[in-house]
Amino acid sequence: MVIPHHVQQLSKEVTNMASAYQEPVAKLRHVVAAVAARVAPTWPLQRSIAVNPWWEFRDQAIETVAAEMQASHPLSMLMPSGYFKQQFNQQKITVQHLEAAFAEQLPEQTWGTDTYQQLLDALNEAPEFERWLPLTDLFDDANPRRGALTWHDEMVHQVSQFCAMWCQYPERFQREQSELPLVEAWLDTIVRDRGLEIVVGERSIRAIFQAVPRDADSLFNVLRSMLPEADETSWQRYCQSLILDLNGWAAAFAYRRWQRNLDAAEAPRYDEVTQLLLIRLIWEWVLWQFLLQREDDLSARVREQFQQQFAQDEQRFAAIKSAQQLMWVWQRALELSYQQPFIEQLQALQQQAKPSQRPSLQAAFCIDVRSEPMRRALEAQDENIQTLGFAGFFGLPIAVAQGEHHERAQLPGLLAPQLLAKQDIDSATFQRFQRDVSWHRAHDAPAGAFGWVELSGLAKAWKMLLKHLRPEGQARVGDQILHPGKWRLEKNGETLNSAQLAELAAGILKAMGLFENFAQAVLLAGHGSCTENNPHAAGLDCGACGGQTGSANVRILAQLLNDTDVRTELAQQHGIEIPSDTRFYPAMHNTTTEQLELLEGREQAAQLHWYPWLAAATAAAAAEHVERLPAANSAADILKRAGDWAQVRPEWGLVRNAGVIFAPRQLIKSLNLEGRVFLHDYTHQYDEDSSILTLLMTAPMVVTQWINMQYMASMVAPRHFGSGNKLLHNVVADGLGVFEGNAGDLRIGLPLQSIHDGKDWYHQPLRLSVVIAAPQEKIDAIIAAQPVVADLVFNGWLHLLQWNPETGAIARRTGQGWEPWQQ
Repeated sequence: MVIPHHVQQLSKEVTNMASAYQEPVAKLRHVVAAVAARVAPTWPLQRSIAVNPWWEFRDQAIETVAAEMQASHPLSMLMPSGYFKQQFNQQKITVQHLEAAFAEQLPEQTWGTDTYQQLLDALNEAPEFERWLPLTDLFDDANPRRGALTWHDEMVHQVSQFCAMWCQYPERFQREQSELPLVEAWLDTIVRDRGLEIVVGERSIRAIFQAVPRDADSLFNVLRSMLPEADETSWQRYCQSLILDLNGWAAAFAYRRWQRNLDAAEAPRYDEVTQLLLIRLIWEWVLWQFLLQREDDLSARVREQFQQQFAQDEQRFAAIKSAQQLMWVWQRALELSYQQPFIEQLQALQQQAKPSQRPSLQAAFCIDVRSEPMRRALEAQDENIQTLGFAGFFGLPIAVAQGEHHERAQLPGLLAPQLLAKQDIDSATFQRFQRDVSWHRAHDAPAGAFGWVELSGLAKAWKMLLKHLRPEGQARVGDQILHPGKWRLEKNGETLNSAQLAELAAGILKAMGLFENFAQAVLLAGHGSCTENNPHAAGLDCGACGGQTGSANVRILAQLLNDTDVRTELAQQHGIEIPSDTRFYPAMHNTTTEQLELLEGREQAAQLHWYPWLAAATAAAAAEHVERLPAANSAADILKRAGDWAQVRPEWGLVRNAGVIFAPRQLIKSLNLEGRVFLHDYTHQYDEDSSILTLLMTAPMVVTQWINMQYMASMVAPRHFGSGNKLLHNVVADGLGVFEGNAGDLRIGLPLQSIHDGKDWYHQPLRLSVVIAAPQEKIDAIIAAQPVVADLVFNGWLHLLQWNPETGAIARRTGQGWEPWQQ
């Protein structure tokens, strides 16, 4: 191969440049690693769970992170001023809310006669914030090209398409010995892309890419050459602006990092997130070299503007943070507009005596906000029905085996499976399951979907017509393999014995608060959804089950608790006596259709007095569901929506979530919390060593905070943390995520239709209000021992409230201690 002269010349210049920058580049390495480490993961579509996209920033005050985001990119963590103005004009936010919020947010200032006007002026005079402009954006602004892709858009398109290939066809990019495999594979691709020169309109551009060094040391030296001497923080904001251009793919690669950490696998020196940031930096460096070659006034001006930003960085950041102060008062006032009536409900409750008689029925539900209306509906059928709230994976740290080589995690994304659940199935059932999986995957990819239509032709037309005339939501493919057969749990290849199973069951029952006064019938109600033509279907299932339904978990736990040998061990070794006439029934709450049905034992239960209550609760919950859904008039409508291929809102998911309560259900049973609050049963008197409360504050509280922040982020920053319009989605890389259209960055977060009703926002962007019925000293001890919890509380990522049901007193935890609720 003959290397062109201009490529040889540029390669020599790059070599000389690397030699000239032999001083340590440790600062740049540190900055790149630090920025890459701040990227939160996003899970693939089939395991979709909610994630706080700012999770890795939790060690900083939320107001500081908001200013950093605004300084780095056109990305706000606050709603536009028009939204707050609307809330104020509709009297959802009042002057009283503003005054209380002002006292919280700016305690060093005093509310004066002009403060109210200043807050109104902050809405009417919302400033245009200056932000970092990478070289691509600066050059695009200075040199607009009519009818051609901008450098920025071409960069995003080219890198995104490559990342899709990297993830879809990993076998094509085998680089086991490479230190930077992603970077090298990308460089190999781009230097062969002759269309790039045509798209950007510059013939010399490939030559510059060909000169990029492949080893990490030389690459960092070269990249360092375009950066002026500056404070490390300024470099970080610059790199933050770059990674946000490709935030979707960065989050997808961060998921791989998360899984490696869960599995305690060896991490590469440069993970894929870091390499993606290096690719983005290479684009900047290539443009820098291109501008140097131009040697004209425009080139000089762009390079000067770029370097000036580093000198002006801290001043710009300070101006943004100062300007956002009053907007945070509006944000807090919005939160108080929800918190005040919510807390007044709790304060007005009268202490209820614990019922001594045996419950007529017990039912354990997931803490999911969608369970709250169903629990009220079921409890309304008989005053002696007891419902409980518990994490939807029901404490089972399992993966479910589906055949010899496939396992499906059924627990929160925060955790790694400890046990493997197996079920013996016949080969015909498993082959049918495999065919269904292949069929659904083929329909996920746009090209595959068209191919299947061409291949099947008229043979499938009758099915399409039937689905149109009789729409019916489908169960998840993964649940089709489950049946009432015997399950066994294995750890490290060995089946657990009765004593081990009893120890597992005892821990679950104690955490659930169900270890005495058992009813004859105890429902274990997992939840799931059923929709059609919905790539984000897993996001409507149980996040506590890793984006799956809870079907497997409740089947396994019911079998476990019905086992006579396990019950004997529970009584003898753990002091938990389950009456012989008590039976546990696995059940499923379909959150799309509001149906509550038994998965097993239906024939026997149909003869019992409590069985009709399930149908009655279904009808009541469905009636409430209809009131929330736009254009729904009856329970029949919500059934139809579940099977409608064109339906963009089959259900609302966890929209409008706003709080979580850790308290006995008996205390709050009379409240209608409107499907906005996560409910987990907790009685601190049964938790002397605070082990259960520690678990609640480090697992369910964190998971609900992730959910809360994903909904908030998808609303305040939809370009980066929302997935856009469902109508334009195309599935990418075998279900890794979606494009909005056929290009651009990978879209993450919630679709617009999940938070907007078509006319206005349906969600409210509120930080989570956490209410715990436990002594303050117990809560403080956990905060002191758990850095993650301390970060969330003291840095403003949630609101922590302590409730004393005996007195009705509510206290709020701040960095200075506990303060009585006075608003």
